Amino acid sequence: MYGNTAHKLAWSLRRTLLLSPMQSLFRELRRRNIPLNQTDALEMFGGDGTRHTVDYHRLVHSLDVWEINAGLSASLRQNLPGAGITIADSFRELQTSGNTYDLIVIDTPASLFGTEKQYCEHFEIFTPSLFRIARTSAVMIMNVVPNLQQSKNAWRAPASPEQLSKRSTFYKTDRPELVPVDEMVPVYRQIADAAGFELQWHFSICRTLRSQVHYLAVKVGRR
Repeated sequence: MYGNTAHKLAWSLRRTLLLSPMQSLFRELRRRNIPLNQTDALEMFGGDGTRHTVDYHRLVHSLDVWEINAGLSASLRQNLPGAGITIADSFRELQTSGNTYDLIVIDTPASLFGTEKQYCEHFEIFTPSLFRIARTSAVMIMNVVPNLQQSKNAWRAPASPEQLSKRSTFYKTDRPELVPVDEMVPVYRQIADAAGFELQWHFSICRTLRSQVHYLAVKVGRR
């Protein structure tokens, strides 16, 4: 209990000092000449907006948020004033939306999720169909876990055999528990290529204090 409270206080302090991982990531995007004040962004799995979207929503030109839980609509509107809120299943919205974006944030759990645990990490989102909502030049940000063994703690259950199997298939590896970022990137490059895009650069930033969940940002451009 005490440790959890201390963790939240430490995290709040980092955010106040503009030292949250997402704030650090956006500083790197600015350093790489991404025109944030001209960027139309999409948060694909919004939650209530407080996980990290509050850290960047005022930095971009516009923000759309997709969230499946209608009960979070009021919180989203309060936490992200001015954002366009769509209550919908993001997997379905991806196939039907007519909008395109310069920045796409894919904040899926770093594990199995869904009503029947049918989804794993971002694997069912980061497919060629994702690029139908990407503009000619776009940045995509997702959660990745390079080392599942280092992610074990009191709040995270060990990876299930199903998650390991899906990681093995997606990353084309026989070491699904350990996939360094540099070994992940060729997979994303291949998916982008299949959609007619080139992966131009990437970087990663550690997201959490207790585990090895990272943000991976990839810049893509249409060929």
